[in-house]
Amino acid sequence: MPSVSPSLYASLIGNYLYYIHYDTETASTLYRVKLDGSELEQVDKNPYFTCSANGQYLYYNGIANDHNIYQMDTNTGISQTICQGNYWMPSADNENIYFLDCLNNYSLVRLPRSQSEPVPVINDRIEYYNVYGNTIYFQKNNLDGDAAFCSVSTDGSNYQVILEGNYTNINVTSQYVYFSEVGEEDTIYQMPTGGGGVSVFQP
Repeated sequence: MPSVSPSLYASLIGNYLYYIHYDTETASTLYRVKLDGSELEQVDKNPYFTCSANGQYLYYNGIANDHNIYQMDTNTGISQTICQGNYWMPSADNENIYFLDCLNNYSLVRLPRSQSEPVPVINDRIEYYNVYGNTIYFQKNNLDGDAAFCSVSTDGSNYQVILEGNYTNINVTSQYVYFSEVGEEDTIYQMPTGGGGVSVFQP
């Protein structure tokens, strides 16, 4: 059984957990370990964000030499570039890969799997986002001070402001969206995914 060590952003792909591992010798790097605790190994020396997976594939943006979007086949360990540019924070579903366009105000774009060029979804400057089904929940934080927690359909329609202000920790389940206010993370808010009012989460 491997020793306990600090880790971030664990994602289950097949029978392996992929996560960012930290130790004092190598700092933050990408690791994986089998569900039974065996086959612990370093996958890459870079701390790639692991929370974007679809099937056997893991999606991430370059860190060391570029900010392209990459697809890693976890069965072979081979990565390939799927979109060149200055991008950040990819998130994949069955049809699209979403990511932030750093050269265009950190706006949100999507790359359909049948295309090679991304298309715009949200023109606002995005801090955080989470895609669930046909809806994107996101925190906009434009440079003019226009900040709010919002939602929009994945095709860019049905744009709605849910709450004005700065929010973070956006997580979605089949029934609720959970989030917290920046600086007040001990209070968690919830909202039904089908629409409805915002309330304080009381576990």
